Amino acid sequence: MAVTDQDVAAIHHMLAHQMAQGAARAPVSPEKSMRAVYDVVTSKEGAAAWMAFADGKFVGTMGIVQTDFWYADDGFLYDKWLYVLPEYENCGALSELLKEAQAAADVAGMELIITILNKSRRRGARREHVAMLYSYQPAGNVYAFNPKGS
Repeated sequence: MAVTDQDVAAIHHMLAHQMAQGAARAPVSPEKSMRAVYDVVTSKEGAAAWMAFADGKFVGTMGIVQTDFWYADDGFLYDKWLYVLPEYENCGALSELLKEAQAAADVAGMELIITILNKSRRRGARREHVAMLYSYQPAGNVYAFNPKGS
């Protein structure tokens, strides 16, 4: 589990680099994104973050937060971020991150909802593969509607 200021900096650096490579849907605010990572990593309740390592190298991270369903009093956990370096996607890092998050959800007695986004894969193939491997139930799709002219 990530807990230190060094963890915050390493996670933010990894995620900011990913956003700079074209994953961001809007311009990245360094201050806001750092605060968001810090808040998840240092939260005492309702949030947690993990770091995955392979051969001593930091290769992935996941942060989860708690919120409520808009239509019910029940809460759930969802990923604030989930990222594994592409060259380490098949080394078990994703599996370990998901296991940690699912264990946290089990302890909290809450559902865990994750989003799998990967532009470089065939449409839906990775999402369906991950869902099957980890016994997740697909709960829909994520669509981004861009304003005209963008």
